[in-house]
Amino acid sequence: MSRRAFHEASQRVHDYGHLLARWRRIARGAGLKLRTLATVSGFPVCYLRSRGDLAGGFYVSAGIHGDEPAGPEALARWAETHLAALVRANTLPLFILPCLNPWGLTENRRTDRVGRDLNRLFDRKISPIRELRRAIADERFALGVALHEDYDGRGVYLYEIKESPPNLGADLLRACTSKAMPIDTRRRIEEFPFKNGLLRDRIPLESVTIRPEALALYPEHAPHFLTFETPSEFSLALRVRAHIRLLEACVRHLTRTRR
Repeated sequence: MSRRAFHEASQRVHDYGHLLARWRRIARGAGLKLRTLATVSGFPVCYLRSRGDLAGGFYVSAGIHGDEPAGPEALARWAETHLAALVRANTLPLFILPCLNPWGLTENRRTDRVGRDLNRLFDRKISPIRELRRAIADERFALGVALHEDYDGRGVYLYEIKESPPNLGADLLRACTSKAMPIDTRRRIEEFPFKNGLLRDRIPLESVTIRPEALALYPEHAPHFLTFETPSEFSLALRVRAHIRLLEACVRHLTRTRR
């Protein structure tokens, strides 16, 4: 996509109809069907999946917080460039959620229409979480990624949950940073201890009272899960580029390890 085309697209990052139209074109180009997971507050929440078995594949979601638009934009741009070739190669199963909170994206709100933060309620039987859990009930992915942004961020950072080494977090952060988009060097982020932009630990699930997407899907569906954050006060173009670089690095890793 040219710089001008990106500039035009960037002015519509909260236009869910525009985003959905792009994903319909992406699906057609890849020979896949864009499916409706649920309809929430009048908006279809959609997903795209490879044909056949998804075992050992790549789960990626964006837009669960509607005021974090770089993730949905980056996921669409990445798919526009890479998805058709990945599907043709048939080497990496994919399950993609372009935007889990369309109402929030449209209204530039973190929450859904009734004020719920969906990324704290993945243990609840509410739409679209209930339908998502049903859609992946029998699936086990090699890697899951959730794309996020942080208003207080000073650079990119990453939560990495993995059952056992080797870990990828440090390499992935290096792959998506630049002089203009550094690693967030804060030592504590949301009360968690970070080192060089990375929180990497086995999570004592019994001690956690909320269920974000990452913890809800780990380890039953994705024994390696990443939550990636970009600083929402930085340039949109830089944030989108960082998300795309992360996705590209994840795909390189997965395709290499599946050979």
